[in-house]
Amino acid sequence: MRVQFYPSKALQTCLSADAASMNISLSAVVVSILEEYYKISPQLPSFTQLITQICDEVERYLLSIEDMHHEFPLSEASETYRKIPMTANGKPNPLRMRIGKAFNKQTTSGRFSGIIEQVFLDSERKKPKRDANRAAIYILLSNPK
Repeated sequence: MRVQFYPSKALQTCLSADAASMNISLSAVVVSILEEYYKISPQLPSFTQLITQICDEVERYLLSIEDMHHEFPLSEASETYRKIPMTANGKPNPLRMRIGKAFNKQTTSGRFSGIIEQVFLDSERKKPKRDANRAAIYILLSNPK
């Protein structure tokens, strides 16, 4: 479903600032705010809180790695992400997909830029996770300390 809305300049400025400060998409910020307002996922923190929590866990995980160029999926590095169900209503869980996309953005221009990056088999195809569930694989490039 696509929804168009036309925020005021002030609201647009606030939303854009939040998205930039968290290095996630404007759409993710809006969805997070609406889900929190409507209490859609009361058992989980808001999307933005989840991203922060997952990034904190990944940061701690990276500090524990001694092998430079270690490859890992997000589920290996974050217990919070690992606990989010793979499916919702018999379909792939869109929350996991949104988190994966937001986390990948953290590796290209955010918190983990230059520290980790997604592994590709060739110039276009992502390297699949070892158990072939198509999860992205990341590689440690430099020491996060």
